[in-house]
Amino acid sequence: MRKVFCLLFLLLGYFSHSQKPKEKPPRWFYDGFSFANLGTGEQHSYFSLRYVIDPRLQAELQGFYDTYRASDVFDASFRVRWYPSKEIYLFTGLGAQFEREKVQKSYPIIPLYITNGIGFEPANNFDIQVINEVDISGKGGVSGFLKVNGKYRF
Repeated sequence: MRKVFCLLFLLLGYFSHSQKPKEKPPRWFYDGFSFANLGTGEQHSYFSLRYVIDPRLQAELQGFYDTYRASDVFDASFRVRWYPSKEIYLFTGLGAQFEREKVQKSYPIIPLYITNGIGFEPANNFDIQVINEVDISGKGGVSGFLKVNGKYRF
């Protein structure tokens, strides 16, 4: 009986170590969506591209492109995320917004801004952020306001 337990123990040890090693998690993450309003001809799209430098540090490029009747707006920002815990992260970065008017054909307004905030990500498909953006260009952008974003991916 003792030999059977020893043999069983050795076989379990052999099969547990002979399995494939765990794969490394991906370093690049892409997220995005797009939709159109067929009644007005408007289009709205969003993208986010993240690179995992370290499990607690990530770099992110995100932006959106919206078309309206009077103008087109493209916004892009580069952010760095730091995870002090598994679910909460802090971020900071620099962004710019380009607006092209269709009606007046005036010079584009390009406000530059610094973005700071905190995020809560309890699961891979759910994310809430509180964001503070501060205009640094003096081009007429809204300065120092707070906004709350939420995202649910399915």
